[in-house]
Amino acid sequence: MLPERLRKARDRAGLTQDELGDLVGYDRSAVSTWESGTRTPPSSLMLKLAEALHTNVGYLTGEIGDPAPRNIEKETIGKTRRIPIVEHITFGAPVTAENFGSEWEEVMEEEMDGEATYFFLRVKGNAMEPKMDAGSLALVREQPTVEDGQIAAVLLRGKEEVEFYRVYQDGKRLILKADNPTYPPIASAKNDVHIAGRVMEVRSKV
Repeated sequence: MLPERLRKARDRAGLTQDELGDLVGYDRSAVSTWESGTRTPPSSLMLKLAEALHTNVGYLTGEIGDPAPRNIEKETIGKTRRIPIVEHITFGAPVTAENFGSEWEEVMEEEMDGEATYFFLRVKGNAMEPKMDAGSLALVREQPTVEDGQIAAVLLRGKEEVEFYRVYQDGKRLILKADNPTYPPIASAKNDVHIAGRVMEVRSKV
């Protein structure tokens, strides 16, 4: 791990050494030795460090460049949170730093629940047009269920691509409905549908 990258990522996340230590289960002195280069954190801790710092392991180890957006005013950083664009979702598993790509988006802190996990997913296909066009970015709040009629990012068992539908409860089944009327509703057993989270915002990309 590169000590200077750990310091930079911690500063960007707005954390003290004590706060970072609390998040990963170590004390301030341990974090200090990592940042000075005196010691290196165990490899088993790297993923947890990356998650706490809202970055990825590759950046901390020097394998990739800085994934942070450029030319952002310092005043803006304090009012926004950097949210990763996730490359893939695993059925039945939570989103971790291993799912992150190299791109990020800024979201206002006041628009988010501080305790929740958020990530962006790219929209593919036209099932949710006109609200969600192909290529747009969906801000997703990670949660295992949604209320009837809310739009969710879902992964159907046996498929690799995340899709977006309005979700409705129907006994032991879930009914997935597209906004595009050319797509018929999908009825599926609940254990065959992985709800990655609720769509909170859609950003169009030109």
